[in-house]
Amino acid sequence: MAIKKDKRLGGLDPEALNNMSDSSGSEGEKPRKTVNFVKGRMAGAGMAAVRKSKNVIEIDPFDVWVDTSGKYNRFQELLNKDTCGDLIQSIKEKGQQVPGMVRKNKGPNGEAYELVFGSRRLWSCRYVAENEKKDTKFVADVVDLTAKEMYAIRAIENDKRSNPSDLENAKYYLATLPDFDTKAEAAAAFEIEASKFSRMLALAEMFQEHPDLEKAFANPLEIKLAFGAKIRKWMEKADAKKRLLSAAKELAESGGKEAQKVMNTFKVAYEGENSEPRVK
Repeated sequence: MAIKKDKRLGGLDPEALNNMSDSSGSEGEKPRKTVNFVKGRMAGAGMAAVRKSKNVIEIDPFDVWVDTSGKYNRFQELLNKDTCGDLIQSIKEKGQQVPGMVRKNKGPNGEAYELVFGSRRLWSCRYVAENEKKDTKFVADVVDLTAKEMYAIRAIENDKRSNPSDLENAKYYLATLPDFDTKAEAAAAFEIEASKFSRMLALAEMFQEHPDLEKAFANPLEIKLAFGAKIRKWMEKADAKKRLLSAAKELAESGGKEAQKVMNTFKVAYEGENSEPRVK
């Protein structure tokens, strides 16, 4: 009977992944069922079951690094004591209840581990360690993953626990695209239709080319894929594009506005009712 491949892992054979080594791949190490373990946790495995894994360890939270080059589908700059308040309180009272995941990969400052997923948990552990309990550790499962496998598993976990915003995903797809051989391979790894994947890439490319468009929004998490399609259409004509980018710059300099106000301002700029739209 043919083994069914998992599209979320770029078409990789789950059975092949089950035979990945625990860390270095040296002789004598027992194979680790990485993918089944991750899926079991997402299916509702309890904390007691998770802790039975010999690969779940306690780590100094400052010995874990997070890729900030765009290859992580959470905006790390938005993590603070307010956005992580619930986790901070929980960790202070009961400790970290759900492990994160890391792989052994030396960081830019000598860290031993790279975060696969669990950035809110890691940030919260660091906060508690700095401000409350100095001996607070980050509980994580240590696995051996290639970059492609890490990107796919990261997408699975974050989609299951709390969906990243359209812009977070779009930037993540664009940043990780060079690590895949083709767009089709990348789309398969993230289990997204080719047409939608192309639109997501276009969204990220547009905001990368015109930073003021993103800065016009006070909260980048409010930026939807549909907004990108409208903005691209509105900028098809050179004169409308000039007016819209001028409006975006003004909004950005004001600190940004809520999403609907931004889109209304962009629409006015597109229609040419005001060549220099005013921020209200």
